[in-house]
Amino acid sequence: MFGTEMKASTFFISIVEISILLYAVYQFSQANKKSFTKAQIRFIVLVFLFLFYNVCSGLFPDHKIQIPLLIQNTSAFGSGIVLACYYFYYLSKEFNIEQNRFFNTKLLITTLVGSFIIGYISVYLVTGNAALAKKSFILFPVIVSLYFCYKTLAFLFHSKMNQFSSNHSPYFKLKVTGYTGIIFMATMPIVVFFGDFQVLNNSLVNCSFFVSCYAFYLSSNYLKAIKITSTENHIFETLTKKEKEIAHLLLQQISYKKLAQELFIEYKTVTKHASNIFKKTNCSNLGEFISKYTQNH
Repeated sequence: MFGTEMKASTFFISIVEISILLYAVYQFSQANKKSFTKAQIRFIVLVFLFLFYNVCSGLFPDHKIQIPLLIQNTSAFGSGIVLACYYFYYLSKEFNIEQNRFFNTKLLITTLVGSFIIGYISVYLVTGNAALAKKSFILFPVIVSLYFCYKTLAFLFHSKMNQFSSNHSPYFKLKVTGYTGIIFMATMPIVVFFGDFQVLNNSLVNCSFFVSCYAFYLSSNYLKAIKITSTENHIFETLTKKEKEIAHLLLQQISYKKLAQELFIEYKTVTKHASNIFKKTNCSNLGEFISKYTQNH
């Protein structure tokens, strides 16, 4: 399109993302006269990185462009690596995606960046063969993607999820939406492994973008629902977003075990958050916290 390697579908998606980016900045600035919230900043950065990825992967590599092939491929692959790493970081921050030894942001960044430097840049500098460098690099990201897909599907089909799917709780929808985005993002290296299919690759990856927009919408509504019952109460002023969510459920006298299942987090994570909530509200236990809230509500 326009004499470049960019396909019409990639261009159209980029235009949509630019529109959403501008709209989000405008809406956030209207809602927050002083400054954006951390969640809003994270969302703006995410939209920008999707847009950056579309531009780089759409335009590069192109032999007609007077830029060294190494720089073009570094921009194309690098934008994808940065997007994938930030996307997982974004989900872990916004939707409390559970991380473990081999399913976490730090390991993802280390492995993807390391494999690109060793597998692509080093091989290309030594051999000058871009195709060989690509094959040397892409295999490891494919393995990582398949593992992340496995962990995601394991969550989606977990018995606990099936148990709570019937209540259609807002947090349940958030978790499912967040995990679904991981599957679309994980297709990036898998499609690249089989060839240069820009339309297919960018379409699948950008499904993660639209999933994220929907998840952000759900998250905003979920937090508004919490604020309806707590905004006017000074007890909640010092709590973080996650602590407000948990405090909101604790005030409904839901047990720690049930709360952990409801939010799809570890029991010890709930107790840690609860302990922090009690400290910040100058309460010694749950009973005192509920009593204090009731008296001030």
